[in-house]
Amino acid sequence: MSTIDISKKCPHRTSLGPCEDDQHIEADKGDLQGTSYYGYVTHSSIGKKIGKLTCGGKPLLIEDSKGTTTFSTKYPKLEKVTTYYYKKNDSSDHIHVPLILRVNGGEAYHLYLNKGGDHTKWREISLRDLNGIPSDNKTTPKLTSKLNSQTCTLHRLHKIDIRNDGNSGNNPYTCHVCKEATLWSSTEKGVNSIDYYKRFCHVLLDNGNEITHPVAYGNDLIRYRENANNKWKPLSFSKSNCEYLSVYYWEGDSDRENPLLMEVKHDGQSTWYENGWEAGMKRHDKWTKLEDAINLFSPEKLKEKLNLLSCLLNGTVRISLGLTSNCHTFQDTRHKSRILSSYDSTIDIQLSLSAYVYTPSKDSGSSSFNVSEFYLEGHKQTFPGDTSFFKDVTKVTAYASSCDTTKPFLLCIETESSNEKYKWYQKTKPGNDWEVYGQFSTQSPDSAKDKFGPIFSDAVKTLSIKPCEKRYPPSGLKINIIKQPTGDHLATTYVDSGSGEIPIAVVKRLDSPVRGFFKVTHTARTATGSFKLDGKFTNGDGIRGVEQLIDSISVFYWNSNDHTPILLEIKDQQGTKYYSLWEDNVRNQKNWARRNGYENLTSADLEDMLDDQNCHRNNAIPIELTKPNYLKPFYSKIKKNTGINPHLSKRLVSSSTSLPTPLPGTNYTVQEYIINGHGTRISRVTYNGEDTDIDPPKESISRIRIYKWSKDLKNIPLLLEFIPSSGSSTFFESTDVTSFIWKPIDGNESKDYYKGVDKTPQKTLTEVLTKKLDEVSCRIHHTVKIDISKNSGRYCHSKCTYKRIKVEREDTLFEEYIGYEHTSNTKDKTFTITSMMKRNIEQKVDPNIEFPLRNVELVTVYFPNCSLITPVVIYIKYKENGQNNTKWLESDGEKNWKDISQQIPGDDTKITEFLNGVTSGLGLCTKSSRPTYAQPHNSIDVSYDLGGSVSGDEDDFESNSGYSDEEDATIPSALTPDVPPKDTPVTTSEEPALAAQASGPIPGGSSEGSILDNPYIITSSVLGTSALACFAGWKLYNRSRGDPWVRQI
Repeated sequence: MSTIDISKKCPHRTSLGPCEDDQHIEADKGDLQGTSYYGYVTHSSIGKKIGKLTCGGKPLLIEDSKGTTTFSTKYPKLEKVTTYYYKKNDSSDHIHVPLILRVNGGEAYHLYLNKGGDHTKWREISLRDLNGIPSDNKTTPKLTSKLNSQTCTLHRLHKIDIRNDGNSGNNPYTCHVCKEATLWSSTEKGVNSIDYYKRFCHVLLDNGNEITHPVAYGNDLIRYRENANNKWKPLSFSKSNCEYLSVYYWEGDSDRENPLLMEVKHDGQSTWYENGWEAGMKRHDKWTKLEDAINLFSPEKLKEKLNLLSCLLNGTVRISLGLTSNCHTFQDTRHKSRILSSYDSTIDIQLSLSAYVYTPSKDSGSSSFNVSEFYLEGHKQTFPGDTSFFKDVTKVTAYASSCDTTKPFLLCIETESSNEKYKWYQKTKPGNDWEVYGQFSTQSPDSAKDKFGPIFSDAVKTLSIKPCEKRYPPSGLKINIIKQPTGDHLATTYVDSGSGEIPIAVVKRLDSPVRGFFKVTHTARTATGSFKLDGKFTNGDGIRGVEQLIDSISVFYWNSNDHTPILLEIKDQQGTKYYSLWEDNVRNQKNWARRNGYENLTSADLEDMLDDQNCHRNNAIPIELTKPNYLKPFYSKIKKNTGINPHLSKRLVSSSTSLPTPLPGTNYTVQEYIINGHGTRISRVTYNGEDTDIDPPKESISRIRIYKWSKDLKNIPLLLEFIPSSGSSTFFESTDVTSFIWKPIDGNESKDYYKGVDKTPQKTLTEVLTKKLDEVSCRIHHTVKIDISKNSGRYCHSKCTYKRIKVEREDTLFEEYIGYEHTSNTKDKTFTITSMMKRNIEQKVDPNIEFPLRNVELVTVYFPNCSLITPVVIYIKYKENGQNNTKWLESDGEKNWKDISQQIPGDDTKITEFLNGVTSGLGLCTKSSRPTYAQPHNSIDVSYDLGGSVSGDEDDFESNSGYSDEEDATIPSALTPDVPPKDTPVTTSEEPALAAQASGPIPGGSSEGSILDNPYIITSSVLGTSALACFAGWKLYNRSRGDPWVRQI
């Protein structure tokens, strides 16, 4: 028997000749008569029959209501096979997207439609209304209509490409195949008075309301869901439910690389979709439908939403000069400030110049940011020419008088650009306009600061800037140690309450130098810069042991309590000294002093001092995730250098059990720790001595729980739970293997982690928590549960951003068997198997195979052609100690799998015989047994009642789409349905709807594909919920069961 690859345009370089795959098969090719865009390739048997059809080396399958079978099973001895394809602008030697197959097994001709994907799944066309199948290179209006429909669908000719700006020269666009789908695109700038954003509109101008347009970004089909608990659905519209679609981009995104927000307008109402992009994603194919209650009609609300999305996707920030610019103030767990703000009061001591400095924050994970807007005291700043934003910014420095910080006069913007690294701007008159200052264009701030004198002198006059007066200090200044800049300000000034003359500058520094703490520094504006302290502060606290002149005094606070100072830092010419608060209850006095060995501590011990004094003053302790019950690392330096017992040494965190407790029915453990001491709070969380980005809850904590994978040799935490003295728990999930970056879990999700009405923390945990652990473990450990029932698509865990495993059919060497390969779908080439599943039922695997099985490269599951629902043998390829290893498992027909690795022969023919023996032993493929076929995994139920809903499964959809995490992966468009003619009697089909299947890349060809249309069945890949309503009047045709013969034309 011959094997024919339908993707090849045989014969090579001629219209008639032998097939490239088999010289005993004749091939001819040419144009389809009566059409402009279609070609055909026919393979004919010359004595030797055609036994197997493939596409790109993969066997072709037939899918119908009964399930799936191969062409070779249904047609073991084909005489003719014709492949129809779309040939416009196609000069390749391969057919990248076959449209229709015509086959003849010796009695009659049959037509099959490509269902997309990898072009290996096909569906037979009902012949009832075709009036015969044309032969040779002829066609009929019915066949041409089918070819047109297939072309529009598989080549994505009707898609709404939200990356299109309408400037292609083909606007409006009309589909050149069907001549009915028309789309007009245009761009608008500054929409609805929203600066810094552009809107692109796409208007449907179809001839009729029936044509469905899938929404895509480039070649990626867009999916959406309404919340995290819903399944993904393809996004598509027609004129019946969409007058126009608008998409918003940041103005600085000139290549439209990051779409932000979509608005769909119909009957005066708007439906909004936001980009669901997350860090690490390569495409913009997942979107979230926003709740109806979210009002984005006001320019303010719309801009706030766009600012958030642009910050997440474009790294854009808004800087408020003179404030602790937090990037934006969004109450969104996805958002972390991209800016670290600081204030430098030492730019020029003689001129009393200071600077606000803005650099990328550590949490942003980036070395730069994009500035979309500058504000000063609530007013937007403007720059010359068309400059409305700044890209790839590494540092922004705004210079001002230390005594008039609200009036910056000079601005330096540093970028990653080698051509224009420094951009200097000067303010020469009151208002919001800045001018280019060209004299410093090639100079850094450090090299230019000696030349600020003349610029500042001019600015004092033109901008009415208040310079600092030079005063000499009195005998002692009375410092207000609880004075802080208010709101988002980084600096402020007050007058010494003792003399009433000396201005005191106050500067706030966040996370300085330890995460979770901030310090406020007080300096006097004197002629020398130095000053003496009064013996008392303005709040009544005393200060002891400071007789000499000092340069500054700093007060440290914990972020969660900015009213209680915990440590003082005083700098003078001799160095830096630290003072703690001592309370004399007898005299009712509070004094700051260096006592009990603090005179031996230096800035190298600052972290320990802050943790220890924070414990004393705020009843808060730090936690080390590797040993939560071991606090010594947080005070060991104090103990060593002073010999005293620090406050932290008297605190106790104890384990509730000596060993982690297994979670029943899972591979996870939980270790609980009890926080002793009433009202104790958690100040910060470290891992291996390094700060994490976890912001602990502010309320008191009675217990913490750490969840881990029981088989993890490195003991990496997956989830962290803070259990308060009263109320609900707060959960964090780890996002990477370092355990430094964590993400808070929304309370609406975590409330279902426990059973019970009040959902209070107890030992009864739910499957929702187990699924979350599966998700995080998949991300951290690459762990998966292999589902041997899968025959296509991608899978992993329900909420994984990426599906870690992809399933593809192999070109098996074993006749009468199909193998499905499970391999890594990410950049990691291997994965770890924790168990084998068949759908949701765990399989019992021979104990010789010990799970977890690590460094797995490949799992192949073999099915006999006669029973594609029954896996018979599993092959596993993995590495152990750097060496390649394999395992073979055979089924016993139930849920048990036996290790037969030692019994497998090394010869392909003998392996086939072995497979036959296993199959026979299971009672499969006997003459008396009826063939059983695998139901397509991408089946989608559709309600055809008026107002019916459409539902689909994410995994199913992915198998349709041929999704891949590879950068060159393409996603097809949605279905363009054939509508039954009005004069045709309508009957209802009782057969279930077959899933639409998308196309994907084939070896040696380009990435093409789509979800295929079905002329008699409307699927959810075609219609969204509202789009389905316009088709509610149509009924399904009875599908042909197959005519015994078909008249040739």
